[in-house]
Amino acid sequence: MYLASLIIWVLNFVPGILPQSRILRVNPATAKLGEDALITYTFTPEPGDDFDYLVWFESDADGVIQGVAGNIINNIPGNPPPNPRYNLSDNGSLIIYNVEVEDTGYYLLRVILAISDQEPWVDVFSTLTVFYIETPLLEPQEKTVNENESAIFLCPLPDGVPTPITITWIKDGGALNVSDTEKYPQLDTTLEIIRVNEMDEGDYQCRAENEAYSGDEGKLSNTGTLSVFHQPKPTTHHSQKIEPGSDTDLLVGITFLGIVIGIVLSSSVFVFLWWKTRTSSSNKYTTYNTKQKTDIQTYEDLRRNEDTPSVYEDLSTEGYTPSVYMNVKTKR
Repeated sequence: MYLASLIIWVLNFVPGILPQSRILRVNPATAKLGEDALITYTFTPEPGDDFDYLVWFESDADGVIQGVAGNIINNIPGNPPPNPRYNLSDNGSLIIYNVEVEDTGYYLLRVILAISDQEPWVDVFSTLTVFYIETPLLEPQEKTVNENESAIFLCPLPDGVPTPITITWIKDGGALNVSDTEKYPQLDTTLEIIRVNEMDEGDYQCRAENEAYSGDEGKLSNTGTLSVFHQPKPTTHHSQKIEPGSDTDLLVGITFLGIVIGIVLSSSVFVFLWWKTRTSSSNKYTTYNTKQKTDIQTYEDLRRNEDTPSVYEDLSTEGYTPSVYMNVKTKR
């Protein structure tokens, strides 16, 4: 076996032993979507060949030319290409400007020989692969959950070439660290967040990547916003720290002001009631004292006006109670 391979190598590469064979090769090509593609070829004529011109065609996987429309371009002088997106390099390689996904396929090169001992042309075909990746779609666009519940975002794999396609999760513009499998138990096309808290709130995106489009060249999805509903917690005044300028500081100030106003109002009512009581007692004493003085004055007046002595019986009681005087005349 090794001896046969050595003989074939000698026959092909040692001049003069065998005549040189004709070789035509079209090299596979790749290009990113929107870039320019270059499909190159190599042609080695055999003795007696006279190169005339070449033509590029679209073909199928078997190298069969796709009808008359398959004629893309040739290098015949004065024969312009049917499509301005196609052109030829100086050596006849095919150039396709601003490639599209539909440009992916098979391309056949036909070399026309003016003088040949065999067929007047040689056909060889190869492929053009256009790399691309579509923009993924993130669902839902808005998500609200209670604190300590779970949240889920979905990002189905988009179409693209080459494969495989991977998903990178983005939060607030930066790559999300999903190394904690307890926090993020399900990844790839599904992002599940366990026991959400206020730190999980924000804008989420997924970025689709492949070998041709990785990192920042990947395609970003739309944004999904996660909001967390926080359960109210009991207030513990003894352990609550008041930050200057905070809402708690304002609440404490209002509460303190209310207490002061309550104390002032209570003191005012107490003073008013005390004053009212004192005033009432003073008026009562004055009334009784005035009445007593009036009764005494009346008694004195009666004594001065009587022509004859009279006997009066004092029926007054002690203290400030009113006194009653009775005039009893004596018999003469």
